[in-house]
Amino acid sequence: MRHLLPGCSPALVGLLVAAAWIAAADDKPKDKPKEEIPEAKVDPMGMWPKYKPGLSRRYQIWYDKDGWQVRTTTAGELHRFQGSVHVEGGYIAYFSGGEKVEQKKKSKNKDYGFFNPNRTSYTFDFTTKGHEDILHFRLSGGAKKLFFHLKVDDKEEPELIYIGKDNKHPPKANFYLPAFPEGKK
Repeated sequence: MRHLLPGCSPALVGLLVAAAWIAAADDKPKDKPKEEIPEAKVDPMGMWPKYKPGLSRRYQIWYDKDGWQVRTTTAGELHRFQGSVHVEGGYIAYFSGGEKVEQKKKSKNKDYGFFNPNRTSYTFDFTTKGHEDILHFRLSGGAKKLFFHLKVDDKEEPELIYIGKDNKHPPKANFYLPAFPEGKK
């Protein structure tokens, strides 16, 4: 039997053929690129002065001297708040408010949340009824952007997301803000 590549074992020839096949598959048209995540061009500095637990269903997000604050609240009805925050260029250096949440969803209407291994992302699923759930965190130096992907009752509703002391909405429920709105760290 003659080999096309003298001195190469059939296994090596097979690997080379498989590698060529994979490389050729890479030349196929790619899926449509992911939609670009918009910057929420709102000022996140400071809490809205009229915020209090028990307002209509909402996320209330702001940045202050203590770091990032994310609250969920409702006017007494049970609602589900799901989402994630992701840091670009850094990690979540300090975190509180999620101490009572489970690491995995074990039961219906039970809050849970978890970090990825390098603490660049936190994913959560809260049920809130007439009170507030709280996330408070600070980012490491070097962090550039903070991405949010937020849902209420499994729907992306940016009109239920309120940011900063001016209580403004982001353009979409998937958005980003500067990691340090008061200036570079």
